[in-house]
Parts: sequence; structure tokens; C-alpha cells
Amino acid sequence: MPVDFMIRTHKSNPQINYVGTQDQGYQRSLADGGGEMTYTQEISGDYAHIVSSDSGNTIWMVYPGFTMLILNASTANAEIKSLDFNGSEPLWLPPTMADPLNPYTCYIAGGHQGTGGSRMPKIDYNGTGLEESELPKNFATQNSGNISAMASSPINPYYWYVLTTEGVFYRSTDAGVTWTRKEISNGPGAHYFHGSSIFSSENTLGKVYISGSGYSNDGVWVSNDNGANFTSIQGNLPHTMVYSIAGDLSDSLIFAATEVGPYAYVVSDSTWYHLGNGKAPVQTYWSIEYVAATNTARFGTYGRGMWDFELQGSAAIGISEVEESSLKVYPNPASSNVTIERTKGSSWISIYDLKGVEVRRARFEDSKLTLDVSDLPSGIYIVKTEEGNTRLIID
Repeated sequence: MPVDFMIRTHKSNPQINYVGTQDQGYQRSLADGGGEMTYTQEISGDYAHIVSSDSGNTIWMVYPGFTMLILNASTANAEIKSLDFNGSEPLWLPPTMADPLNPYTCYIAGGHQGTGGSRMPKIDYNGTGLEESELPKNFATQNSGNISAMASSPINPYYWYVLTTEGVFYRSTDAGVTWTRKEISNGPGAHYFHGSSIFSSENTLGKVYISGSGYSNDGVWVSNDNGANFTSIQGNLPHTMVYSIAGDLSDSLIFAATEVGPYAYVVSDSTWYHLGNGKAPVQTYWSIEYVAATNTARFGTYGRGMWDFELQGSAAIGISEVEESSLKVYPNPASSNVTIERTKGSSWISIYDLKGVEVRRARFEDSKLTLDVSDLPSGIYIVKTEEGNTRLIID
């Protein structure tokens, strides 16, 4: 494949992998057995920004001029739906954001339907086809530029983030109803047709990383207070274009796909490390995702396919990383149902196995909830909420 604009691996079944490329179109592999993978081209063309809010069963992506939805993407019965953009799109391949609460809704970056400025078109699947509307917020005010990246928090689906071509950051805590603006001095710019990147931590609510063009400025930044303030972590990273950024589940490693190669940032020593090690191609790296199930950093390159960097050592979520919290989990050990009781304001709860695979996710309606875990294999699991982590043993 000549260009990998975007790679997306199925979250609960890492043998399934989707790729958006230039010219060679949208392709997928349904059986990654390790080593060289076999892909089937589903449709030709230029595709990028593959997103999903249901682990990869329903996926969205863009082509220059239209949005595409793949229903049942991980099966032989996959079905393609598409819709032409009904407005201006300043970026050739506008970034996307899957609605975190509805896998059949997607948002597109940077367009407007004749209303001026830079807004978020909303694409909905209505059961037969796609239809478009538009959120009212204009992100281009105060010379902010056009939308270049969007993301939501995997911990709290009401936390949304937007980055613009001028390095301005917006945050919302009510799913896009209201927004707060943060101008970042010397912040990251955007690639002229692909945009920039936002990574929202899966471990700490309000920890957000952003990246983009960093030639005469700093290209990678982090916020620990939900975008109220940002600190550069450029450090020893070359001043270049950082196309995409991602991280592991414990906030200990941050990965960057850049114009000058693949990099990893070790948070504990505030240092960037080049991952090529004389084996990976000297090439532009367009995309990065962390595959928790295999503890792998997966990069897409310009012209040299996909490269996996399998991390050595402990699993993504290990016993040593778990800090006991005030969560109450009972019975523990459990064999059928488990009750999780919160003491703070956590909204969501996730259960991971020790490979970092999310096996349960649910929303608190009151102070506690009960989950059926009878189908889970015996072993040690990690219960995670916004207020902390604790162990769960299933026997």
C-alpha cells in the first residue's frame, strides 16, 4: 500500500484491522495471525481518519468530498453508506470524531453549510442512509482558524475537544453545547490537508495531548487540567510535523508519528526516543495507534506500509500499576455478578484484563451498579473509574 493515512484496529478483536490509504482505498484484514497481513480492498480511492465508538464494529472515515459509514465492518456482511459534504471543507481530508454515545453518529471537522466560519457538521445514520445537520458553534471567531482535530474523552463521553489550524484549543464538558477557548502561544499548527491530532488519556480525566506542525514552534503539548493550561513536551523531539499522537493505558508512554520517523516519549524521564533502531524504514510516519490487547504501538507510513513496535516488559495494565482506591467492588472474588459502588462523582466504569483489553464498560446511574461477568475467564482484572483503580478477581 503506497500511503497509510490511517490505521484502526478492532478494540476487542485485534486480529481485525482497517486501513485507509491514498489511491489504494479502504482495505481491511480480518485475520491478523502475526507477520505479514493479507488485506482486501473494499473500495478504491483516498480514505483517512477512521473512527469508531463501538470498538470497531461500526466505523466512519472520509474521502475528499464525502463521508463513509461501514456497518458491520468486522463481518462478511459489511455494508457501505456514504454522503457528499453539504458545505465547505477547508481541509482536503477533514478529521472526524465518532459520537462517543452513538456509534451511528459522526462529526466532521471544519465545514459549514453556508453559514460561514468553521463548524462541526453532524452525520447521522437514519436506518437507511446518511443525513447531515450542523452544530451551531463557530470555532473560527477571534482569528482561531479552521477545525483541524476533534476528540472526546474515553473516560467521560461529555468531555469534547477541538484543535484549530492556528493552534487554538476548545474544550466542552457538556458534549458540545458550550465551549471554552484556550489560545496556546507557540502552539502546534496543522498539516495543510490532513489536520492535526488530539489524544485524550484513557487513564486520567482531563489529561489531553495535542500535536501538529512544529517546525518553528513546539509541536507536542500536554494539559493536565482539561485544557485550561498547556505545557510543551517538545524536549529533544526534532522540530518537525507530528501527524498523529497516541498513548498507552497508563499514561507512561506517548507515541508520535512524525515526518522524521516513529517516536516514543517516556513520561518518567521526560525524554523522546526514536523507535526505528535501524530496522524500520526511514520514512514519514502518518498515523499511530496503541493496541492494548497486544501491547503494541502500530504506525502507518508514507509508502512503506504498517509497522508494529511490540513493547517489552509488563502488560499495558499490570498489577504494579494499580492503586487501590475508595471504590467498593463486591463480591470479590466474583463468579456471576459483581457490584461496583462509587464514593465520588465518577460517570463511567471500565473493566480491563491484564493485557489492557476492555471487557466491560458501563455508566453509573446512581451510586452503584451491577454487572454480569459470568462469561469472563477466571483471572485478575482491573476496575477503573475516574476516581481510581482496584483489582477484581473472577473465579
